[in-house]
Amino acid sequence: MLEKYKKVCSLCNRNFFSIFLTRKDIDYICINCLNRCKKLNGTHSDVIKKYSIEDLNKSIAQNKSISQIQSDERAEAYAKQLQEYREKRKKEYLNTLSSINIIAPERTEKVKRKYIKDIPEFNYSQVRKNIPQSKLENFVVIDTETTGLKPSSDELLEISAIKFIDANPVDCLTTLLKPKKDIPQNITSINHITNEMVSDSPRVDEVISSFSEFIKGYNIVGYNLEFDLKFLHCNGMEFFDEKRQFYDVLQLCKKCIHKNDVSNYKLDTIASHCNLFRTQAHRATEDALITGILFRDLGNSLKSDAI
Repeated sequence: MLEKYKKVCSLCNRNFFSIFLTRKDIDYICINCLNRCKKLNGTHSDVIKKYSIEDLNKSIAQNKSISQIQSDERAEAYAKQLQEYREKRKKEYLNTLSSINIIAPERTEKVKRKYIKDIPEFNYSQVRKNIPQSKLENFVVIDTETTGLKPSSDELLEISAIKFIDANPVDCLTTLLKPKKDIPQNITSINHITNEMVSDSPRVDEVISSFSEFIKGYNIVGYNLEFDLKFLHCNGMEFFDEKRQFYDVLQLCKKCIHKNDVSNYKLDTIASHCNLFRTQAHRATEDALITGILFRDLGNSLKSDAI
């Protein structure tokens, strides 16, 4: 007979006399569950009104506050979206990489070396909000791998130059190079270029003219560009035989990416920060491609912020 005075707690599914239950719309909550909810979510009296039965059930089941559960759910959703975005970027990158026309340089008459002191005085161009769109879409990006840091004594191991036309990488002139001396092991551990890999490769003085020809009519882009320019100039590449602009993407990254958002401005760090995938780092072709993508995308981002 007393059963008609009992109700089921919507949180623990136990029967209680209704006088010991708190009502929430069409649901009932027992004193034990009520106290548990208040302990997890704060003692304010509107805790039951503020949240749904579903939210209160989650809170008790997970032994967490509803705000913490919601925060965890947002973080999980963000992580899922980020992973999906990275997979999309990876697929786009691999499609882009496979679409580029790979060209081997022709061997020509040997070119004499030059001196660093013979580099004419020039300034790097800055990417500003009013930069013409054509300059972000048509350029040649270069990258090198070397046996060390000194252009006067160390040697080139690999050169890649990628031509972007209408914002898309179209052609890549690239080659490994055979140095006069064996490649130091510490260098191989960085770029994974071995003496065996370059045993049949051309000498730099046999192919550098092809790179000079390839860049004619285009502005030059690079990452920490001064390093590559010095090595290539010393090995006979012609950069200053015509009027062109030089863009250092390292400086563009420092302009667009706040120093608190990255641990450093190395290309690896920036690529990871921008969710750019590479199959292999510290190889000239993929480093050049990533550099070109950064130049194009960060430059366009800078322009769109001005609108």
